[in-house]
Amino acid sequence: MEIHLYEWRGIENARIFRLHGRINRKKYSATQQGEEVKFSKTIIDRQVIDLLGMQGAGTWRTPSKADIAAEISYGS
Repeated sequence: MEIHLYEWRGIENARIFRLHGRINRKKYSATQQGEEVKFSKTIIDRQVIDLLGMQGAGTWRTPSKADIAAEISYGS
């Protein structure tokens, strides 16, 4: 699993932080016998936001559709 926290830009070029995680599927997507592995997906954004808040890491939230559109635009 890879987890990344990095600075990015959001709506009106506001400074934001993005937290992303992913499974390295190239390494874990097949068994030794070559069978495809099925992954289950668990959304943990609310739990991570709560944990960051309890640790005094400021205010975090799940981005809105407008936030995501601005982030994609910044990355283009």
